[in-house]
Amino acid sequence: MIKKKYLLYFLISSIIFSNSNQDMINNMNLKDKIAQMIMVRVRSDYYSSDNYYKKQVEKWIENQKIGGLITFDGDGNVH
Repeated sequence: MIKKKYLLYFLISSIIFSNSNQDMINNMNLKDKIAQMIMVRVRSDYYSSDNYYKKQVEKWIENQKIGGLITFDGDGNVH
C-alpha cells in the first residue's frame, strides 16, 4: 500500500513539474494554484442530477477551479 502511495506521488509530481505544464503553472495566479491542490470528497449519491451537493461541486469546479474529486461509496461512516 505504501509503495502505491509513493508511486502515485511520483507520477503526479512528474506530471506537475514537466516542461509542458510549466508554462501553464507559471501563468496561474496564486489562488488558482492553491485551488488545484484541493480535492473534494463526493458521496455515491453525487451522480443524482437534482442533488444540491452535485450543483455545489460543479460550481467549485467551474468557479474556484478545484483540483479534483475523490469518490466514496456509501455514506462515509467508518465502522
